[in-house]
Amino acid sequence: MKLTNNERLVVAMLASIQRKLGIGEHDDEVDPDFVTSALYHGQEWALIERYAGLFQTEPTPPLIAAIRLHMQMWSALEESYEALPRAERAEVLEQVGASACPPRFPGYDGREEQRFLVATRYLIQYLKEYPNFADRSDFNSGRRMLPQYEAMSEIYREEVGQAAPGHMLSANQIVRLLKAQP
Repeated sequence: MKLTNNERLVVAMLASIQRKLGIGEHDDEVDPDFVTSALYHGQEWALIERYAGLFQTEPTPPLIAAIRLHMQMWSALEESYEALPRAERAEVLEQVGASACPPRFPGYDGREEQRFLVATRYLIQYLKEYPNFADRSDFNSGRRMLPQYEAMSEIYREEVGQAAPGHMLSANQIVRLLKAQP
């Protein structure tokens, strides 16, 4: 969804009125704080995600689809690593090095990948997706990650394919993903 400047102003004003009247999500209505935040942060796509019943179906923006793939991949990496027997974790550690173990989603660069960083925060904090990352305060990696994530994503798609959600990765798959280079 792309709102014009006039539409953004009207929506912001309506959210402000709704807030002043004390009408909020607790009344099964649209949450004015969420709407205002999405507008001010340029995350209009989040309105469609949260209030899907209000809008005609629109394709997921490519940015969001990419982030979801990255988050799914890192969720699988982290959960699978933790589920490995101690000996296999030691094997992964030996092959990828201490800096990569345990695997932990580093986020995106706050300077060059800011759109990804902000959208990731919205997915996790406001849309409550990927609750396994909710307790983390910062998703700023401090360095560009997209080239590495794209290389990892190719391998992830290859390895996991059409596997059911929650599919656990083997130690070899974890190593292959963590060693992926752009």
